[in-house]
Amino acid sequence: MLREKNLLTVGEISCICNLSSRVLRHYDKINLFKPVFSDPNTGYRYYKTEQVFIISMIQDLKSIGFSLEEIKKILERESVLSIQNLCKKKKSEISKEIERLKKMEEDLEHRIELFSQISFLEKNIQDFSDFYVELKAQPERKILSIKEKKSFHFNSVAIQVREIQKLAESNSIHIQGPYLIIFHENFENPDNTLWEMGCLLSQKEEKYFQNIQIISSGLFVSTLYWGNHQASLTAYRQMKEWIKKNHYEEIGAPIKLYIKSLAFTHSDKNLLVEIQIPVKKI
Repeated sequence: MLREKNLLTVGEISCICNLSSRVLRHYDKINLFKPVFSDPNTGYRYYKTEQVFIISMIQDLKSIGFSLEEIKKILERESVLSIQNLCKKKKSEISKEIERLKKMEEDLEHRIELFSQISFLEKNIQDFSDFYVELKAQPERKILSIKEKKSFHFNSVAIQVREIQKLAESNSIHIQGPYLIIFHENFENPDNTLWEMGCLLSQKEEKYFQNIQIISSGLFVSTLYWGNHQASLTAYRQMKEWIKKNHYEEIGAPIKLYIKSLAFTHSDKNLLVEIQIPVKKI
């Protein structure tokens, strides 16, 4: 057969469009972009010159996120309105993905800040006195939490952490951490007490349901300690003495904020925990 002037070989169209022959064969196989003629004697495939514009369209649509299957549907439809609607749908999908990635970026930034705080405290906590108190003005904090009345011990905390994670996953909520525990009843004798396990959320989190609670802004007396709950009792009693001595009054439940949790250490002796007690000046 004498080849027509406006026909291009696989090699020629591959060179013009900067596509490998392997990609062209794949496009042919899935019926996305087929040669106009195949020589039965030689097996050579030929494309029309104007098909270069179709390849340009395919490459353009791929560059803005369309899959080959989606591109195939677009090429099958000659209605501009139909193609416009497909583009609107893709734009909506991309916007949602951008929002998801922005939340991931925010979560990563928060974790980097948290790890930096842990590193700083580990290096410098020995410079603090055996007991020190800091007054902190805390902003409003949003938490995802579960409140239960039962014994407070390591196993129950581990179970509640996993319950919080499952709750976040099922409701598509990004938890930022760190984890915290609010003692609504007896801090010093936590057997069969009302306590609330929670995790800090982004203030941008817009979802609200019964497990999303607010810790009101205000003034908090704060101290740090190493170790398990038993180790916290001395620090807690010293905080209560300091509050009374300095003419403050407790106005809410004490909070334990796990700055360095068991996710970062194999021993509860190495836990780094902050106790916060909401107060007001008398």
